[in-house]
Amino acid sequence: MRRSVTLHDIAVHCGLSKSTVAQILRSPETCKAAMATRNHVLAAAREMGYQPNFAARSLSTRRSFTIGVMFPAVGSFYHKLVIRLDAVLAQHGYYGLFSYWPTRLDARSAFRHAFERMRQHGVDGIITCEYDESLAGEGIPIVTYGNERRLMDCVYPDKTEYAVRAVRYLYERGHRRVAFMGLFEDIRYRALTQAMTEAGIAVNPAWMIPAGGVLEANFGRIRDVLSQPVRPTAVITHSDHLAMGVILTAHDAGVRVPDDLSVLSFDNLREAAFCLPPLTTFDQRFDLAASLLAETLIRRIEEPSLPQQKRPYVMPLIERASVASPPPADA
Repeated sequence: MRRSVTLHDIAVHCGLSKSTVAQILRSPETCKAAMATRNHVLAAAREMGYQPNFAARSLSTRRSFTIGVMFPAVGSFYHKLVIRLDAVLAQHGYYGLFSYWPTRLDARSAFRHAFERMRQHGVDGIITCEYDESLAGEGIPIVTYGNERRLMDCVYPDKTEYAVRAVRYLYERGHRRVAFMGLFEDIRYRALTQAMTEAGIAVNPAWMIPAGGVLEANFGRIRDVLSQPVRPTAVITHSDHLAMGVILTAHDAGVRVPDDLSVLSFDNLREAAFCLPPLTTFDQRFDLAASLLAETLIRRIEEPSLPQQKRPYVMPLIERASVASPPPADA
């Protein structure tokens, strides 16, 4: 029977220390070894048929090297982030254990049920978009995604900076009648209405349209707004999916996008480039978010006494064809 290849075997073959080889194989993307050294070790591991022994590693470190990843309904826009998280965790030498729940269930109880399942599996830490302050004292590292949080480590797009840029972008193109469609409880709504007020754009309550739950149920209000004699020249949507629904609703109402109505969105999902017209949207940078989430959690696992880690990042605007200046009569 062929003997398993060990870290010592690879170290001897490459002329390196065992600790250097271990660091490269555990975290090839983030270790401090030179690129040539990393490539040499990784090639040697492939050629020699090295397979990591996670069971032995767990026994020696008292860690499972498993991260719980908890998001609602993988069919939502989170799927792009989750796919990237799986790859990034593997690069750091961790397995992701994934748990989802239907969005129509009570989010708090569904999340707590999923959390307890993760605890039972002995994960080293958890990445989630849900925030429950009571979990801060549970004794398990947790990093949340999406918004700045008071008690837990967090990674989030800077939504206040986004709001200022979104409003300025429309204002500079001549828009003074702007609608919003999205979740009022999200920080984006407050930040956008404040930015509109500061820019001198009146916040018309009739044009502030709540959206949530079943996607198809959200468009009656925007249809009503578009049928008014005086209507907005631009709408900012909470997500690309909402933006696509707005474009379809406008088309059915005989309102042309972007000639009559500009649509500015948020997410930059893959399909945003393929709707008609292609969406101008802010990119949530899921690749960067996944890297920051993994790095932040692993740092917390390895250094439990660190102060709270807050990791905001800026979203670039991807300009396509859904925003234009309003017609001269509406400017």
